[in-house]
Formats: sequence, C-alpha cells, structure tokens
Amino acid sequence: MVTQPFYINDIDILRKKLAKAEKDNNRMGQVWTVLRRRAQAAPDKFPWFTPFVAMVTNDQVDIEAARQAVRTYVSSFNSISFSMGVQFHFWCFAFPHARWSLYFQWLQSIGAWEPEEEAYLREELLRFQFTNFFYGMRTKPEPMCVDNQTMSLCFSNALLGHLFGDCDNPSAIAQRMKVDGIRRLPSMLGGMPSSGYSGEGSTYMDYVVGPCIPFLVELLERTDGTDWYSRQLPPHGSSAEAIVRMISREWMPNGLTLPWDHYGYSLPTRSCIAYGAHRTGDPLFFELLEKHASWSHDISIGWGYDDLIWTLIWWPEEKPVTEKSAFPSWAAPEVGSALVSDNSDLYLMQMWDETNPGYPTRAHVNPNALVLSAFGSPLTTDGVIDKNCTAFNYDDTVRELTNMTFTTVKTNFGQGCAGSHGVLLIDNWEGMRAEKKYDPQATMVSFDENAKTVTADVTPLYKEHWQDAQMI
Repeated sequence: MVTQPFYINDIDILRKKLAKAEKDNNRMGQVWTVLRRRAQAAPDKFPWFTPFVAMVTNDQVDIEAARQAVRTYVSSFNSISFSMGVQFHFWCFAFPHARWSLYFQWLQSIGAWEPEEEAYLREELLRFQFTNFFYGMRTKPEPMCVDNQTMSLCFSNALLGHLFGDCDNPSAIAQRMKVDGIRRLPSMLGGMPSSGYSGEGSTYMDYVVGPCIPFLVELLERTDGTDWYSRQLPPHGSSAEAIVRMISREWMPNGLTLPWDHYGYSLPTRSCIAYGAHRTGDPLFFELLEKHASWSHDISIGWGYDDLIWTLIWWPEEKPVTEKSAFPSWAAPEVGSALVSDNSDLYLMQMWDETNPGYPTRAHVNPNALVLSAFGSPLTTDGVIDKNCTAFNYDDTVRELTNMTFTTVKTNFGQGCAGSHGVLLIDNWEGMRAEKKYDPQATMVSFDENAKTVTADVTPLYKEHWQDAQMI
C-alpha cells in the first residue's frame, strides 16, 4: 500500500508550506498560484502540472485531470515506439518517462486508481522502460561513459526499479533494473570533473545534468540513509554539491546562463538552485531564486516541463537574511574564471576549458576567450551560428559524413575552431584546433578575487603546432 508520494517526506507539510506561501503572496506563493491556476483552467495544455496539483489539492476534479494526463501519456507508447527519437535518442525519452512513472506513483499515494487500471498502467510503464531504456543504458560503456545521456538512462532504470521493485507486489524485472541502474549512479557524480562542469556546454549542464542531480542524490540517500550530496566520489573526486555549485556559477547578472561552448546563451532553470538552497541554506541560492530567476514562462528540464514543480518542492520556507552577492567572482582551475564588479553591473568570464580534439563540436576551441556583460546586456556572443551564416566555414574545416540513407553530407565544423572566438590567432589560422587529446590543454596560473584578476596559461594548445611558443 503506497502511503507517501516518493521524494516528498510529508505531503501535509508540503501542502501547508504552499498554502502559507499563497496566503503571504510571496514569490513562492505567486509561483504556486500561477501553476495551480494553469493546471486547473487548461489541464490538457499543462499536463506536467496536473499530478502535482492533484496531489496537493486532493480535489476530485484535479485528480481526474491528472489521471487523464497519465492515461494520455501511456496511450502514446504505441505510436512513438518506432519513432526515430526513441530508437536513436532514447535517453531523451528515458528521463521524462521516469518522472511520469513517478507521477503515477504520486496518484497511487492518494488512492486515485482503481485496482484494474492501476495494474494495467503499471505494466505498461514497466514494459516501455524495459524495452527502450534498460538495454539503452547497457549500450553506454561502463565506467567511462559519464554524461547527460548516461545519467538520464541510469536514473530512469534506478527509479522505476525502486518504484515497481520495492513495493507490495514487486516486479522481478524492476528489481533487476534497479540493481543495474543504481550501482552506476555514484559514478555519474564522481565521474564528473572535480569542477562540477561536465564539459557539455551550459544548456546540457543547466537543462539536464543539474535538474537530474536532486533525483539521484535523494534516491541514493533513501536507499542507504547516508549523505550523497557532499560526499566526494571516485574517480575524479567530484560531488553533487560541486555540480550544483557550478550550476549556480553559470548564472550571469544579465539573467542568462554562460554561453559555454556550442549552445550559447539560454535562460537558467530554477529547480537545481532551489535544491541548493534546500541542502545548504546558502543565501546565494536564495538570492538567485527570488531576485534573479525568470518566472515569465516554464523552462524545459530533462526534456520535460516540470521545472516549476520541483522548484516548489525543494524551495525552503525560511530565507536567511544576508548582504551576500548572488554573483561573486569565482575560479575553477579546470574550466575558467569569472570576475564580477561589487555591484554586479560588470561581468567578465575567461574560459579555457578543454576542447574536443580533431573535430571540435560541443567543446569549442576557445583558449582564454572572454565573455563580457555590462549593465544587464551581453556584449559578446558564442554558441551556434545562424544556419545561413557562412563566415565561419573555413577551408580546412570541411568534413564528409554518411547519414542513415547512405548519402554523403558535407558539414563544416569551423564554428567550433579558434577563429570563431575572441582568441589569439597565429599565422591567421582560423581553423586552429587540437589534433590529439593531451592533459593539460590549459592551466590556471593565478586568481585574486579581491583584485579582480585572473591568469591562465594556454600555451600547450598553441605549442602543438608552433613548437617555439613560450607562453600564451
């Protein structure tokens, strides 16, 4: 018998927190009010909100809307099972599937299902998971594959394994999925660089990795009762705390995330920041959440639209009083450094993160490139070029690929090379790139937060082609 919605320690405490916030009309209350009204006025347009709203209100109309949202999701399995998306980008479906299975369990906890329908939906959710995502996870080499894709797959198997394997009527398949999924979760944390930055660009960090961290940590902690948030894990000594901290560092005073590498500027998500506030009580997270977050529209996390739900769940009631800036200067020796004026009007980031050798794709060649922002506006750009732009199609950056129809396609990866960034070029070689993998490509030399200075040595990237390079 399911009595509590998973991930929520006490549903009555959550209900009281949201009711009080709505009465006080504070920021949390305003977000909850808007979310609830949208789900109640147009449940078919906001299906991701409906199970949460039903669980909180326990209203029969809301419950029926939530039931219908789950039914609609399950009814889509036949039509999407053979789609290109599920077949070749299955991780994009695994993370959302895990959450819909969780929302099914939330409705179980309030007695929303009749036994026959509950058994049918449970079986369908399990079948779809096992068919598409269990073996999908096993295609990701262990332990070397640590990225947003593998994290999504391992988490989805671990969660469904717990929901349907650790219950009154356990499924043997679910139990197997949990064993194989949950044992890989620690390596998804410790396998990240010690900086907490995955190297996949701000979009994947902020939209997939960051939102996934609370799910991983809370599942592990509910499994063995120990701290998985601050624990430094092998092989790189990273932790969930380091990843969450790096997510906060991606926020710029202009309201955007850093245009790291291939994906450019984007609006920051909020649930990971709320989780940081929940776990640490650090005023920085509260400042970001309540004074700098964008609430004008919902933002996709993990290929779904429930960022607001998890923000409300993790958002603490008590806010510390502080004068601490939400945008301190910082440095991560493996990645880069940001220098921020005391009033946050001026922002400069210097990046030297590792680039992909051979064909730079997500990890661009940008040794000591600068990101500048002043008085709320970005002054430099980075990321994906306009599809009609040919300015970065250099002569030596053409690559021929054969697609699934066995047609040869020419692509140009010049946008990832040094000439497409504000960096020092030698001999005007705009297609500059690393030819092989070596460590380190760059090294931070010094950082002084008070003096607002930073220095990094990126000579190795240049020395690969110009042996007489002394220091850059």
